[in-house]
Amino acid sequence: MTTAIIFPGQGSQTVGMGRDLHDAFPAARAVFQEVDEALGESLSRLMFEGEESELTLTRNAQPALMAVSVAVMRALEAEGAWRLRERAAFVAGHSLGEYTALAAAGCLALADAARLLRLRGEVMQQAVPVGAGTMAALIGADLAQAAAIAEEAACGEVCVVGNDNAPGQVVISGATSAVERAVALAPDHGIKRAVMLPVSAPFHSPLLAPAAETMAAAFEEVPFMPLAVPVVSNVTARPVHEASDVPALLVRQVTAMVRWRESVLYMAGEGVDTLIESRRRPGAHRACAAYRPGARRKRGRHRRRRRCPAGADGLGAAGSGSRERQGMFDLSGKVALVTGASGGIGGAIAEALHRQGAAVALSGRRADALEALAARLGEGAHAVPCDLADRAALAALPERAAEAAAAPAILVHCGGITRDGLALRMKDEDWQEVLDVNLSAGFVLARACLRGMLRQRWGRLIFITSVVGTTGNAGQANYAASKAGLAGMVKALAAEAAARGVTANCVAPGFIETAMTDALADAQKEALLATIPAGRFGEGSDVPPPASTSRARRPATSPGRRSRQRRHGHDLNPARRRLAISYSTAPVCVRACRHVSRSRRLRRSAPRRLP
Repeated sequence: MTTAIIFPGQGSQTVGMGRDLHDAFPAARAVFQEVDEALGESLSRLMFEGEESELTLTRNAQPALMAVSVAVMRALEAEGAWRLRERAAFVAGHSLGEYTALAAAGCLALADAARLLRLRGEVMQQAVPVGAGTMAALIGADLAQAAAIAEEAACGEVCVVGNDNAPGQVVISGATSAVERAVALAPDHGIKRAVMLPVSAPFHSPLLAPAAETMAAAFEEVPFMPLAVPVVSNVTARPVHEASDVPALLVRQVTAMVRWRESVLYMAGEGVDTLIESRRRPGAHRACAAYRPGARRKRGRHRRRRRCPAGADGLGAAGSGSRERQGMFDLSGKVALVTGASGGIGGAIAEALHRQGAAVALSGRRADALEALAARLGEGAHAVPCDLADRAALAALPERAAEAAAAPAILVHCGGITRDGLALRMKDEDWQEVLDVNLSAGFVLARACLRGMLRQRWGRLIFITSVVGTTGNAGQANYAASKAGLAGMVKALAAEAAARGVTANCVAPGFIETAMTDALADAQKEALLATIPAGRFGEGSDVPPPASTSRARRPATSPGRRSRQRRHGHDLNPARRRLAISYSTAPVCVRACRHVSRSRRLRRSAPRRLP
């Protein structure tokens, strides 16, 4: 196996990236500290908990992405899992990713790379007034078609190919009016789709010549050291072996086309059969994924098997029950607020969350039961009693949970009551109280927790509903309405919040042994048991496995989906989410590598993980 490491370009940033690396590995923490010191400000704080609009600014995004990628590499090397010098034949990066590749290869000191990227981001933006230049992607175009369209659209202005990303994806760059003309001309040239890109400058075009001059002067003050591994240049699509050649190529890179497709083809031609992506999303301490050029993929996506952390106490994930799909998700550093924790289902879920590393805020009406559960769980478990029917206490609950631990990143709403009775005899207050506790309380808590989750771009909203919300049940019109309402609310919340990294799911258990079912008459229990294939009620411990799927850092259930536990608390098969390759240039690599596999008959293989 011959390996190359690739690093992402701008557009891959997101708030929260690198935070778990920082918390988990001293080597990664040292990277973020060194970058902060080099820039004279806390870029890491902006990365971990800042505003996305601020992080997206070119001057911040470029050094931030470099820092995360280098942190991944340093953590791997410090743990003895992987050494670049020993394992990689080449390194390469898309645009700013080339600076990351140079830092990873030892050619640039980390502090120098951070300062150069900060300067690069500033001068590239300053070179062209805002609105005077832009870029557009031509989907379905090859390089020759894109060059012809750009030349025809120029009309005396600048319009050139900026990125040759992959077969069928080429980006043009230049003056705004010229690029707009190119987009209008594209259909006449048989281009499937032309899309204006939301960028602030015409990157990789001659309009950035002033920025190139500034960077040339800056390179004279920076030492370039010998490369431990050859770096494939964006400008030449060929490897650089001598440090003395690097500054001139980086100057040219500011205005020249990024030859990414050719770079991948070159590496494949030199025998590279595995590309390893340094990824940037939250969860990056588990996020180095290897894939072989030519491996079968669908729309740039692939499945990955998760591994339990060493010594993990496995908690089965929902699914077919395959051992390969079971494991424990690491929720260290997360805080979960669980309502109804004094009951059987809520208590079992809280215990499962705690086993997975989360701090848990245990809420319910029975303070003694909560205190006993907190004492049994030990460190990281906090009792915060609350009557969900009390509006004032309900409104204060998220703040009390934050005081006990931290702002909840996970909300599990298990709290619920029943006030059974036939519809003709049901009192208005019985109807309203059930809806207030089961449905309205869930909305109030979700609204309060969402603010922090959206700010962090990570959160999990989980609601325990019931099959009764779908099937109905005589004498439970209020309860059925409240549980059906939760399912509809979840879908709406998912639609609103999924784009910001927050998922909303609900779990619909069948009949579970709780205080509610204990109150049923024997005749009612016998009638219910007769309809359950297993011949028994479910137990509280049967509910956490499907709920844990939603709590995963990469949830297996799609946002807004309902995981149904058929009658007896088992027989689960929620739809599994395919996991997208996480940064913007990765699909480019996949398409280019597919092209290589067809032309050179490279051996196909399933995606591989790092050893």
